[in-house]
Amino acid sequence: MGIFSNIIDGFSGKTYRYNTLISNNITKLLKHIENEDNLYKKWSTACILSINNFLEWVLFKGKDEEIFNIFRKNLDKALPENMFKVMQYLLLYHLFIFETANNIKELFYIEQENFENNIFRCFEIDEEEINEFNKLKSDAKSSLDSLPFNLYRSIAEKGFNIKEKRDARVLTSLFQIFKLNYQEVFMSTLNKEGSNA
Repeated sequence: MGIFSNIIDGFSGKTYRYNTLISNNITKLLKHIENEDNLYKKWSTACILSINNFLEWVLFKGKDEEIFNIFRKNLDKALPENMFKVMQYLLLYHLFIFETANNIKELFYIEQENFENNIFRCFEIDEEEINEFNKLKSDAKSSLDSLPFNLYRSIAEKGFNIKEKRDARVLTSLFQIFKLNYQEVFMSTLNKEGSNA
């Protein structure tokens, strides 16, 4: 059954869209960090794997088709450079949650600002995105309730130019899948890499 499913996906253009939107950008990110210091390479690799898994589920492979149709029905309109921008924003959410849960200086013996700047460099984060990251941290100080909305906005607006009314189910499902990937892919990979150091 699997081989026939892949053939059908190929004819439908699904495989092509996956490669152009996700796979090529993931390869670009991995290549960009291959010569980084061990700390940033390990952290970034774990983050990239989590981002890849998250986007695969939401846009292509997950079973929540009805919920995520707002994205899937617009895949033809998505551009590779816009999806790369989405990946950069997903990195910022990983970084924000990681810093919220950990003392960077105690964990890595490096100032948090230096750690952030090196991660920004690894992912080619520009000034506009850094400002968004700082706003994310500022908003979260008053209420963490803004996180699901901000996550949705980053994907919908940056990736698909979607600005229509938000569905609460989409926000909730997106954030649940993001948190699951954060724990089971990002943190699991990071802890495994740490134990192999």
